[in-house]
Amino acid sequence: MAYSHFSESNPELEPILAALPPPPPTFTEDLVAAREHFDTQFIEISRGFLRPNLPHATEYVTDDHKVPVDGGEVAVRCYRPHSLQDATFPLFFWVHGGGWVFGNLEQDDYRLRMLAVELHITIVAADYRLAPEHHFPTGLNDTYAILKWVS
Repeated sequence: MAYSHFSESNPELEPILAALPPPPPTFTEDLVAAREHFDTQFIEISRGFLRPNLPHATEYVTDDHKVPVDGGEVAVRCYRPHSLQDATFPLFFWVHGGGWVFGNLEQDDYRLRMLAVELHITIVAADYRLAPEHHFPTGLNDTYAILKWVS
């Protein structure tokens, strides 16, 4: 089976990639600077593209929670459509990307608001403690603890 098509850019992604500023020269050497760059550049540019399609705030409800995990607590954000507030919706459990090193709940916030409204589902978005400050498998264990909390 040929996999060469995986190296082709998605045409919808190309304007986003073109809008991103170059990473700082210390991106791989200074994790704090790399995360700041990710949080202020990548997330904000992504939000800029999604903002025109964001449902009105009256169409969804978000709730933030803190979930106890081994050695601390982590944040969880729940999304649900507002129009049918008393209804029961299918549950979608979301874990942000970032290779256990980058990312946070804000990374996919707009996208998850849109999905909750469009698909009429409840979404639980999990945050986790990041490496290398928290060694593997801390992030994975945090995610599993949140999944148990959800169930």
